[in-house]
Amino acid sequence: MFLSPITRCVVIHQMVRTDQSHAECARKNDCSVESLCPLCGYFAEHSRMNHAQDQTKHDTER
Repeated sequence: MFLSPITRCVVIHQMVRTDQSHAECARKNDCSVESLCPLCGYFAEHSRMNHAQDQTKHDTER
């Protein structure tokens, strides 16, 4: 079983996944990408979720 890395965001008062990009988190939680994010250094540069979706799509196109 794979557990995603998570941490608490003090702005939205919720736990957020840090294996996503900052832009994805901002979009999901209605935050501005330009706003100062207290978790800025914690997010993945590239989302694992998008990578998994892209790999599945690539595998099905073969």
